[in-house]
Amino acid sequence: MHPRVRIPAGAGALAAALLMFSCATGAVLNVTYQLPGPTAAPSFRPVGIGVVDARTERAILTPRAREELAGAGEVFALTVAAPGRSTELRGAYPLEALLKEILRLRLEQAGIPVAAAGSPETRVVLAVEEFRLDFGDRRWIAAFAFEARVERGGKVAARQSVRGSNERMMLLKKPDAEKVLGELVTDTLNQLDPADLLRRAGL
Repeated sequence: MHPRVRIPAGAGALAAALLMFSCATGAVLNVTYQLPGPTAAPSFRPVGIGVVDARTERAILTPRAREELAGAGEVFALTVAAPGRSTELRGAYPLEALLKEILRLRLEQAGIPVAAAGSPETRVVLAVEEFRLDFGDRRWIAAFAFEARVERGGKVAARQSVRGSNERMMLLKKPDAEKVLGELVTDTLNQLDPADLLRRAGL
């Protein structure tokens, strides 16, 4: 049985149709992010969020992966799964915007409010060091690494480094590649402990 997918009411009909078309034609890779269960966190003031691309290798797909996924670009459709809720298709994003949206969801699920606008004194920033999908020996091989930082007044007050990898034998090209990426993003980003990071920053 396929999971029930909900498209947010705020998404325009044209945008939703274009997203569905892109997914159907293979131009967009779907990433399914599984939120952890909600946790009780101390009361924090709203924080800002950001993503910095610190990768030395900017291409996400290696030449071998690109050959297997002919027509795929480096834009991702984000599907969010949360305990007790329907699976929700959020939209299509380039890498930095994808990770920023997931970071926002992760913080809010941990009970940490995210400022909608303005320039809060405190920001949680992901510095992406690696995000890569490779193919070889009939296996998809993916790697993701980042450093999460709490910045206060432009200075780093606390940090956490996280690195993850995932592999999967290829039976179906695109679905298996998407599964590898979704599992990798979920497992790696859910290692982030945002409440502990803010506590260590003195908040």
